[in-house]
Amino acid sequence: MLRATLKGLLGHKLRLALTVLAIMLGTGLIAGSYVFTDTLDRVFSDLFSESFAGIDAQVTSDVNDELASFTFPERLPESLVDDITTLEEVEVAVGTVAGLVTLIDPNGEALGGFGPPTIGTSWSDAASPLTVREGAAPTNDRDLVIDSSSARRLEIEIGDEVGVIALGTPERFRVVGTIGLGGSSNFGGATFVAITYETAQRLFDAEGNVDTISVVGAGDISPEALVAAVEAIAPENTSVVDAATAAEQQLSGFKEALDFVNTFLLAFGYVSLFVGGFLIFNTFQVIVVQRTQELALMRAIGATKRQVRRMVLAESVIVSVIGSIFGVVFGVVLAIGIRAAFSRFGGEIPATTPQIQTRTVLISMASGILVTLFSALVPAYRASAVPPIAALRQVMARPSERLFRIVSTVGTIVSTLGAGVIAAGLFLDPPDQIPRAAFVGVGAALLFIGLAVLSAAFARPLGRTLGAPIRVAFGAVGRLATENAVRNPGRTAVTSAALMIGVALMVFVTILASSLEATTNQLIEDTFKTDLVVQPIGFGGAGLSPLIADEIEALPEIELVTRTRQGPMLVEGDVEFISAAELSKLTEAIDIEVIEGDLSTVGIDEIAISEDAAGDLDVRIADSLDVEFARTGEQRLIVAAIYEEAGPAGDFYLDLESYKQNFVEDFDQSLFVRFDRSFDTSAAREAVETVLDDFPGATSLDQSEFADQAITGIRGFVGLVYALLALALVIAFVGIVNTLLLSVIERTREIGLLRAVGATRRQIRRMVTWESVIIAVYGALLGSAVGIVLARALVEALDTDQIVFRLPIVQVVIAVALAMVAGVVAAIYPAQRASRLNVLEAIAYE
Repeated sequence: MLRATLKGLLGHKLRLALTVLAIMLGTGLIAGSYVFTDTLDRVFSDLFSESFAGIDAQVTSDVNDELASFTFPERLPESLVDDITTLEEVEVAVGTVAGLVTLIDPNGEALGGFGPPTIGTSWSDAASPLTVREGAAPTNDRDLVIDSSSARRLEIEIGDEVGVIALGTPERFRVVGTIGLGGSSNFGGATFVAITYETAQRLFDAEGNVDTISVVGAGDISPEALVAAVEAIAPENTSVVDAATAAEQQLSGFKEALDFVNTFLLAFGYVSLFVGGFLIFNTFQVIVVQRTQELALMRAIGATKRQVRRMVLAESVIVSVIGSIFGVVFGVVLAIGIRAAFSRFGGEIPATTPQIQTRTVLISMASGILVTLFSALVPAYRASAVPPIAALRQVMARPSERLFRIVSTVGTIVSTLGAGVIAAGLFLDPPDQIPRAAFVGVGAALLFIGLAVLSAAFARPLGRTLGAPIRVAFGAVGRLATENAVRNPGRTAVTSAALMIGVALMVFVTILASSLEATTNQLIEDTFKTDLVVQPIGFGGAGLSPLIADEIEALPEIELVTRTRQGPMLVEGDVEFISAAELSKLTEAIDIEVIEGDLSTVGIDEIAISEDAAGDLDVRIADSLDVEFARTGEQRLIVAAIYEEAGPAGDFYLDLESYKQNFVEDFDQSLFVRFDRSFDTSAAREAVETVLDDFPGATSLDQSEFADQAITGIRGFVGLVYALLALALVIAFVGIVNTLLLSVIERTREIGLLRAVGATRRQIRRMVTWESVIIAVYGALLGSAVGIVLARALVEALDTDQIVFRLPIVQVVIAVALAMVAGVVAAIYPAQRASRLNVLEAIAYE
């Protein structure tokens, strides 16, 4: 039986290659996700380890680990450095001051933009992992060094003048050298600049304070003894840890971000593999039909049902192992490509050997093998059910009506269950721990499976309806194409199901993106009451210097400037981002419907909260809410105002003075600017632009420009999703090609007879092509319908009146049209092969 299995595989190399390709694409994205994130993990593990090279301990203000990745803790008094230095267990202690900055190139343009941040830090010759690669270290208040990788990427040379913007006005520095971190010249894609200690304290408004203290122990003192000695003199709310622990703490926050990236990429990998399962199922299903006589002969000469099943499953295992191995290799290549894309658009990532862990290989291989085995189970059992008497027949077995009824019943049950789960998420109150959207997601998965099974029930009538125009236009050829497409509704359903899933997800994302765009436009139009929004360019910079708002506010052309800020806090153990503003001005800049209290009078120890958040936290006006900030720790705030919808305001608001008490960061996130109507609008904007000319990295946007920028971000994310979904669509495309090829082989004798009675090669090609188009359009229409339903369900699940549902008819029609084109392309090779069959050999084919 093993020899028969191997000969069967080797005798159909093209079929083997197409099935292997489907498995490879699905497992490749799974493997690539793990390789990429494991490689980044290794890069940053090495980076953080090197950042503590030569240091035995680190002292910082104590901060909750959940907040450490998002914000800065309270600064330490500079006097603590001297106190630690006096300890006999300490050889040297060095204070460091750091913060985010905007870097200005010699031409006055902001550098960085949408990549990782630019970090400024104080330089120290002692207890520092930073080393000078070229030039010299900074020695005066106008010297600056930059990491060599960023210097090369930004084309900055030693001797150039660059600008730095922190909390004050831009200052000019001369680049005197380049630096590296241990053996690396790259800081994980971030731009890293260092200046003298006194200059850093001035730039970051940290006179008399430091952010961290690096400690080197004296002699052979153990890290534990050193930490204990420093802890003995450290004030309360101070964290003292050894270097290894400090590196692990910094790495832990990064690993959480990596877990999200890994989950995001894996989702598309499993979608692709799920789609590939339909291709595999269809392939083995058709193989069993084609080999009815062969299997019956095996049964006639003594093969048991169990042996026949094992033979089919053995084929699936061999194919899956080969496909999964290629998938792991493809995953490594894919990870390198993803890294290159990240380096291009998000800052250079240090080069390192791709990390291929045992877990990556095992999960990828197991996923490919299990999906293939599961997909081959039904065909294997069907193969074992072939009776020996079938060896005497010259016909191929067809699915029984009983099996068809069973499949339809299962499809109906699963589809109904999926719809029920979606309905439960929409109309029932799920447990607090489970969001409504999660119900919709689970229900959608069940609905996909159920419809894929159930679609066989209406493949025949819908297929004939789709084929009606073809029959009219092409006569006999159109009729044959239509009948071939619906001849085996189960196979048509499975083939189109793969495309259905891909198109459904594409349509779902398209509708969701269109709805978000419409919502963004509507929110900005209805909510914003100012003429301009001033904000940083990109998301990698330091924010806006507070001086920008001061200077704009001083302009006679300006009537109102409202500054906003944002930072993280812990609420009932979850990280939430709270906004801050001069609340007495906020309602003049943004239309916020206050339900209870007075937003403009929210004080230092008070908080404003949206109606939805108040309901989730079960708080009312005048209730207390326990929160935690990185700078000040646990705080009890009084709910002083409740407003209707979060929208652009967010779920929580502090007054600006309260924000300054609880956060170290002193940057503005955005400014809302309204002109004095006694001045010309263009003159007022020009005055604002004149101020911003001195602060590169800040930009002003009117209402339409602000909306366009938000929509551009949505479209960029959608483009990424489209690119990842493309693998699933490629697999669906391969599935159509594979099915048509197998169908041509199955109908070899039939095609030969058609040629014998006068059908031309062109007519045969048209027949196969239109058959492919019917299957593709059938899948695209089902997918479009499912995508529309799911998008609508998700909008309802979000349970907010702010989401505007928009159905982009043109894009949906384009999706169906592209499916038709895909059907034509998929049919090229099978149609050519069918048209070139030798007539006499085809007639004699059994």
